[in-house]
Parts: sequence; C-alpha cells; structure tokens
Amino acid sequence: MRMNFRLAASVVLDLDPRLQWLWYSGRTDSFVAGDETRSFSLPVSDPARPAPLDAGPGTARPPCNLPVPAALYEEFAAQDRRGLRFLPAAAYEGTSGEGTSGEGTSGEGTSGEGTAGEGTSGEGTAGDVLRTIVFGPNYGTYVLHPASGAVLSLRAGSLQLLQQSPEGFTPVGQARTRGRAALAFAAHPEEPLIAYGDNYGGFFAQEFSAGGFGKTRQIDARGHKAGALEFIDSGRGLLIGGTGYLSAYAYESGKFSKRHEVSAAVRDFAWVPHERALVVNQGMHGVSLYRLGETGFTPWGAAVTCGAAAVDTLAVSRDLGAIAMLEKPRQWPAPARIHVVFRTGELAPPR
Repeated sequence: MRMNFRLAASVVLDLDPRLQWLWYSGRTDSFVAGDETRSFSLPVSDPARPAPLDAGPGTARPPCNLPVPAALYEEFAAQDRRGLRFLPAAAYEGTSGEGTSGEGTSGEGTSGEGTAGEGTSGEGTAGDVLRTIVFGPNYGTYVLHPASGAVLSLRAGSLQLLQQSPEGFTPVGQARTRGRAALAFAAHPEEPLIAYGDNYGGFFAQEFSAGGFGKTRQIDARGHKAGALEFIDSGRGLLIGGTGYLSAYAYESGKFSKRHEVSAAVRDFAWVPHERALVVNQGMHGVSLYRLGETGFTPWGAAVTCGAAAVDTLAVSRDLGAIAMLEKPRQWPAPARIHVVFRTGELAPPR
C-alpha cells in the first residue's frame, strides 16, 4: 500500500534562513527549529503553534552553540548522527571555537550543498556545532564514535583522532581524506571504521584504532556529488545517496558490494529502521519515500513538496508519523518557513 501525507501546518518563523536548522526531539515529541540566536518548538500534537525556547546562558559561543535549553542540547548530543554523536556540553568546556563565527553565513551552501571550503574553523579548535549541522563537516567539530569511544575531528580534507584527558584533548593521529573535498561522513556502529563521500562522488572507508588511522579503501566512484551515507542493519549494509543515485551495499569482512540502486536526486535522507524506510530530501523535487526490501528500493507514496520552494532540511518523528521540512530560501532577505505533514494510510511489509 502506498503511503500518503496531508499538510498539518505551514508556519513562518522569526529565524535567519541562512543559518536555519531542524531536528526532532523524542523527549518532547516536537520538532525544534532555530538559527544562531533563537529556537522554537513545534509540538507534533499542534505544529501550527510554535513556542519560543529559552536558550539560557552559555550558548552564544562555539563549539557548543545551539540556542536551546541545556536539557534539549544533551538530548540532541546523545542522538545518533549516522554512527556519531556530538559531545555533551561539559566535554566542550575549555575548548576553543575561535575562528568559526562570521564565516559561512552568506546564505550559500546550506546543508548538503557542498561548501567544504567555506567557513572553516581554525586547526586545533573543537569546532562549531551549529555550523556543522547547517553547512557540513568542515568545522572539525569534535564528535564521539560510541562503539570505540574514540573522539574524532572530521574535515573535508583531513581526519583527526583525539584523546581526552582532564586537561583537554590531544591529537594522536591524523590522515588526509582521499578523493576531493569530503562532504558527508558515517561511522560503523560496531567497528572502528569511517566512511565518507566527496564532491565528485568518490566514496571511501577509513579504518582507525586507538593509536591512529589505518588502511583506506575505495567503496565506489559515482562521478557525481555525494549527498549522504549511513550504515544500516548493525553495520552489515551501507546506504549512499547523491546527485542521481540511491544505492544499497552489503558490507562483510571489510568488503563492500553493491546490491540495489535506484535513480534519484539525493540531497540528504533519513533512515527509519523499524519501517525499513528512507525519507529522501530531493531538494527542488520535494521529499520522496522508499522502502528497502530483498528486491531493492520500492517507491512508497507520492512526493511531498514545499510548494514551489526546494526543501533545505528535513526531520522525521520517531514513528514516521510526521515529517517537518524547512524551505530553502530562493532569495535574500526571505523568511524562514517550515511545513509539517502527517502520515495517512497503512503500512505493507517490504518485498
């Protein structure tokens, strides 16, 4: 059975769309949207009534600079982000985010657009959480790989492994990324392994250990810009997407083999494991849904759009009952506009 959605709310928020971001809070069952100075909660139960959030002190400076209450930040940091997590606020204390502010705010290269060379932070800093989720990985923000306990700093051109002590963080290993500028990263949920895709569609896997980085191997060469990638099925599979492709690979004994593929424009995606569903941000084409089964990808319902505007960022509720989409502004100045849709219809198991 095909899945359909109905519009629940379209809301204009008092945000700077050049720095807009969006995620779903399971603790409050709400979508949270913000920019550099303010944030709003949109409850799934009533998304047409956004409520401003009190950021409290200590959120104005990077690296830990999301303007949300402390409890919400800790929930955000603990969420899995393609096998990685941001650090708790206390872990960033004493680190420097100098050099990140003031860059990458021109409205160009919002999330997924490949701004690897813009708005970078200075080497040796803990990064900038807000700009990392808006613009991409090149701020070197310290992140945790829970399976190994390793702390990593990921940039378009380099990877750094860090050791945490009471005095702070000390680099213990560094490696250059292969290919062109890396745009998207994912970590294996059980092995010390980082996968990434670059601006020319090269995908690579990088091994690491407590002492540093090991072997690098190529996963595939797609020829078109990477959008997103994620390990699934406890690390036995890898999903990759980019300009013109959405692919599933099997991973076993250190080797990747392509199993399924569909032609699609993939700016980003959200994987919903219990549904075996992909919610795909296709930019100007809106949001499409696929299910992944033994025979491959199956389209699952009509595309959801933001009217004539492209989708900038999406977030999905825990049960896939609601999807929120921030518009990508077509010109500046422009308001920040968010659309929330509710699911209708029944599920059918993937084939």
